[in-house]
Amino acid sequence: MTKSSYDELPYHSVLGYEFQPNALASLSALHGFSPPAMKKARILELGCGDGTNIIAIAQSLPDAECWGVDISEKQLAAAQKTVDEVGLKNVTLKQIDLMEVNESLGQFDYISVHGLFSWIPAELQDKILSICKNNLAFNGLACISYNTLPGWNMLKTTLDMMRFHQQHIDNSSIEHRIAEARGLLQIAADIGQEQQSFYGVFLQERLQTLSKQSDDYLFHEYLEGVNQPLYFHEFVTKAEQHDLAYVTDVDFRSSLNVKTKHQHVFDQLAKKDRVTREQYHDFLFNRSYRSSILCHAGQKINPEIDAKALAKLQIAAFLTPETNISSLVVEPKPAYFKTQLGQRVEVKHTLTQAAVNYLGQQYPQPVVFDDLFKKVLENMQLQHETEANIKIYREVLSEELLQLYIQNVIELMAYTPAFETKISERPVASPLARWQLKNQKPMANLQCKTGEIDGLTANVLLHLDGERTADDLVKMLSEQVDKGQLQVQIDESKLQPNQTKEQAIHNTLVAAVNNILANIAKNALLVS
Repeated sequence: MTKSSYDELPYHSVLGYEFQPNALASLSALHGFSPPAMKKARILELGCGDGTNIIAIAQSLPDAECWGVDISEKQLAAAQKTVDEVGLKNVTLKQIDLMEVNESLGQFDYISVHGLFSWIPAELQDKILSICKNNLAFNGLACISYNTLPGWNMLKTTLDMMRFHQQHIDNSSIEHRIAEARGLLQIAADIGQEQQSFYGVFLQERLQTLSKQSDDYLFHEYLEGVNQPLYFHEFVTKAEQHDLAYVTDVDFRSSLNVKTKHQHVFDQLAKKDRVTREQYHDFLFNRSYRSSILCHAGQKINPEIDAKALAKLQIAAFLTPETNISSLVVEPKPAYFKTQLGQRVEVKHTLTQAAVNYLGQQYPQPVVFDDLFKKVLENMQLQHETEANIKIYREVLSEELLQLYIQNVIELMAYTPAFETKISERPVASPLARWQLKNQKPMANLQCKTGEIDGLTANVLLHLDGERTADDLVKMLSEQVDKGQLQVQIDESKLQPNQTKEQAIHNTLVAAVNNILANIAKNALLVS
């Protein structure tokens, strides 16, 4: 990574919920690890770029101390501008070369390194691991993303071809280099199509994929001076040389959800050790990218995830039942729920049906497992069962919830982010979300997730500054209707007796504001 290239063409970061401390703490807890408390944690991001991730974390953990370091002056300036305009007081941004990072920064509970490790020379990779050793708290967690083999073996052919071509370009501007790279890839894909070869099909696929990527991604991923993918077992060995231990991977599900008649082979490999199993998985499924979680060597880590660990965590789920819950509890048969994205999920046990139904009602507020179990027993009138039966119910519920987590249906949290679920008289939306919306940036909620909202919701969200009541918002929208800035479709043939069109519009706007505020709260966008 060079200072000039990132200043000339900044890399636009993408917010990843799965990389946030809450997700890392939850995953490690499932492996028997005791992660640091999050409320006042010290958090460091190496290579923070424009601050997308560290700023979102700072918003969700207002009592935490968040640090972002990067070499690019331009990207840090953009990050600082966001921090200043949003008014965050718990973010420190520092322009510094990796080799200059030392123990004077202090100990951090969580360290994240994304989009950096594979793009720097070996000595800087060792420096990152050294920082993770020397600047990581005793029970801290570090998360490092990197490109992996064998997935990058074929991808590297594309990379090598484009880089070789760079040596023969007269104009060395970044824009020209990107244009030449895209042009060469198109020619190669066309020739491959003419030959109808396997290689040609591969190049066409790469062209289609890269044509959808931004220029900053293409340049920094493929045209920079260094891109060093490595095998997973090599990464673990490097980490061990710095007295660091492998905990798990952010995308742990890909190896657990293997669907093959040879599953028994993976089960046998797992008995040997996790690293061997994971490496065989990479070989057989051509994995090209990982985000691995590390801790200090010597810490207790269970090789398999344990459902009993759910007792230490909070659970959340955006699920709605397809069938009335009363029938779900009475009849011992599978029931179906839908996720926020419309995925249909089968829930088999009535205990779990009652649990996820309650979680859906509470969302986005997470529920501690013990409180959830108690609520399920009450709803199903099982609280007076024998101690032995209650123990069995608890085991069944924890195991099924763990499977739903592996299926990516429910969420686990070690800490509840600072969002508000109740709509106050004068609601306040996240200052960061309002700033991002105003500046046409991807919007982060208080769970460190991104999402899209419709134009009317955005219109209301921008005005949730604590100065307006729901009636004020209705009045604001009414004025926009009068000015022709907002349209409300009313079927006059369906008006109630003695109801005017203006009254119908008013009633429609009242209902719209109430629904919008409920939706904003449901998406963790309100603060106290």
